[in-house]
Amino acid sequence: MVLQKYIRLLRTELKYYCDHYPSLFLLTRRFRNEWSQQLIVRHDTDIVIEGFGGSANSFSIRAFELAQHKHVTIAHHLHAAAQIIFGVRWGIPTLVLIRDPIDTIASLMSRGHVLSVRQTLVHYIRFYQTILPFKNGCVVGMFDEVVEDFGMVIRKVNKRFNSRFMEFENTTENIAHCLNQIDFAKPNAGRNIDMELARNKLNETKLQKHVQKAKTIHQMICRL
Repeated sequence: MVLQKYIRLLRTELKYYCDHYPSLFLLTRRFRNEWSQQLIVRHDTDIVIEGFGGSANSFSIRAFELAQHKHVTIAHHLHAAAQIIFGVRWGIPTLVLIRDPIDTIASLMSRGHVLSVRQTLVHYIRFYQTILPFKNGCVVGMFDEVVEDFGMVIRKVNKRFNSRFMEFENTTENIAHCLNQIDFAKPNAGRNIDMELARNKLNETKLQKHVQKAKTIHQMICRL
């Protein structure tokens, strides 16, 4: 059991590291499982929707797919900065999702995330630092915008890239339809406890340097 946990930890750290660098991302692509292979950005991808885990990735994809009247190829859910970099380089409409770092880390830790709070916080910083040089080629979807008016977010994408994606209608029925497909969006007392524990950890003095850096990066991305 301990060995399995250690191997999982190493694999997660390696994935995070490789996903920051386009060349390593491509090199390791062949080793990904079949599900992940379908989510990787390609030259014929219609749109890239990516963000660090815990940033409304699942809601965004379900809302986007629900709004479209035809099949759209989406690169998503790999939580890889390289996906965003390739999207920008190849001129593909690219939506970057972002959430307050405290809320993001708390959400991830409540899902049994294998890394520590500190490790996850460091990777949050690296993720958004990596994409900063590509800021002019992206549209940013802040968490509150995404969950409150995703139609407006799609509208921003269409305006920026001259695309014609259908806008999501933020009706109670449509939102419920999306949320019902996301297990961790449903009320869960155990998850709430884990989130509170993570928030307490993030308040510790020894993590404040990283927390402040994460908040600064968050503000920089949100100003794009």
